[in-house]
Amino acid sequence: MKTKLIYIVLILGMVTLDGCRKVLDFNDDEIKPLLVVNCFVTPDSIVTVDLTSSHSTLYKSNFFDPVKNATIIMSCENEEFSDFSYVSEPDTVLYYDINTGQQLTKIYDAGSYQSKTATVSSNKTYRVTIDADGFESVSAETRVPPSIPVETIDTFTTVQTDQYTKTYTKNAKIHFTDPGSDINYYQLKMEVAAINVYIDPVMGTPTATPYYYSGYIDSDDPVFSTEDNNDIFGGSYNRFSIFDDKLFNGKKYGLSFTIDATYEPLETDSGYYYNYEEYSLKLYRIKLISLSESMFNYLKTVTLQQTSEGDPFSDPVLVYTNIDNGTGIFGAFTSSSRIISYNNLPEELQPFIPDMSDEELFNYIRHQYKVLYISNTNAN
Repeated sequence: MKTKLIYIVLILGMVTLDGCRKVLDFNDDEIKPLLVVNCFVTPDSIVTVDLTSSHSTLYKSNFFDPVKNATIIMSCENEEFSDFSYVSEPDTVLYYDINTGQQLTKIYDAGSYQSKTATVSSNKTYRVTIDADGFESVSAETRVPPSIPVETIDTFTTVQTDQYTKTYTKNAKIHFTDPGSDINYYQLKMEVAAINVYIDPVMGTPTATPYYYSGYIDSDDPVFSTEDNNDIFGGSYNRFSIFDDKLFNGKKYGLSFTIDATYEPLETDSGYYYNYEEYSLKLYRIKLISLSESMFNYLKTVTLQQTSEGDPFSDPVLVYTNIDNGTGIFGAFTSSSRIISYNNLPEELQPFIPDMSDEELFNYIRHQYKVLYISNTNAN
């Protein structure tokens, strides 16, 4: 009798749930596309505006379609720049055909609008207005922050040894002074350019190769984990290494971070040892970037969205936009930098290093790496 009762309850429950279903009509054609603006301005750089059209979530595409019929005006006080023209830039995207299972390559236009006359200065507010057929007129404002110089950089190395390896961790601390006006927003970024020299263990011949990497900072400094963000930006969660001046407003500050770690395998009973020798010259360009409030909020919400992605218990995060009648971001930044140099090449290998200043050598290595690897990858 109890078994029959359970069956009846289950059947009634299924009927009840089925009766709660409601089909909602969704007309994708009623959604009007928006202009999507992405523009970050900085002094001494060409002003570039990426302009695309928004898509419905039901629209399947591997890229966004550029809008090529727009009129763009950027103004500041009594200055106005209106010579923005569209510059095509073919690019490729890889995707999988679900029907055949093959990986295909599609060429698309990743072009943007550029101005030959627009100039940008610190401590000024700029406004951009964009009109395009089929879209509402959009506009946005941003203020270019002052550049905060990196005054000094201290470096030190720590060594840790376990059963199998010895780890050398290179650490640094940059010192800078916050201007103390309003709230200032920052980003810490690092670029690495290196010439690695390998010694063939059999022939003993050296081979030199360039290397370049651009990334963000690994740091446990308290500026990356403040009470306002509930520690969500602590450590590796702060993808863009952004922070504000709440802990040091108007003061000089020393920010600590890790720049590199190398591992030296130790010989063990199993006979594990190096089978080649490696030397290198490494240049670390440390950049302290001052962000506009709009750019800071944009990077912050992008990080929060990516952190919550795939978590069914997290609240949805809307990416910050300051584009009126559209979406996207109009932001500004300035930067200062210093280069840290490490060189463990013996004297006989020094001729592999061109006789240049650190800045010239950094740019030279980066160029050689892009020519050697990026160009070959695109060609394939």
